[in-house]
Amino acid sequence: MEELIHNTSMEFVERTQMSSENLFSGEYNHNRTIESFQKDIDIIKEHGFNPIAVSQMFFEDTFVFETADESEKAYAKLECRDGDFPVGWWYGKEDFLKAVTEFEESAGCKVRTYWFEDIK
Repeated sequence: MEELIHNTSMEFVERTQMSSENLFSGEYNHNRTIESFQKDIDIIKEHGFNPIAVSQMFFEDTFVFETADESEKAYAKLECRDGDFPVGWWYGKEDFLKAVTEFEESAGCKVRTYWFEDIK
C-alpha cells in the first residue's frame, strides 16, 4: 500500500511539473490584478492583520506578512474556520522571498507580487 501511495504521489509530481512548464510560459506566473485579491485583503484587515503583499503561487492566493508569526496567526484565525474566509498560502516576508526564488527557478518565470508599500 505504501508503495502505491508513493508511486501515485510521484506521478502527480511529474504531471504537475510538466503542466507547470506549459502553464507558466509567459514572463509572469499569473496575470491577475490587485483588485482580484481585494475581497480577501479586506477580510484579513478586518480581523486585525496587516498583509504587506499578495500574489498567487501554485494556483493559490498567497498572503505575505512582515513576520512568520503574524502569518501563522492569520492562518489559524482565518483559514482554519468555516465560512467565506481567505484560503491560500500564508507566509512571513523572509520565507516568501525564499519560496519565490525556488518557484522562479523551477517554473522559469517571475512571480508577480503586489507589495502594498508600492501601491499608494
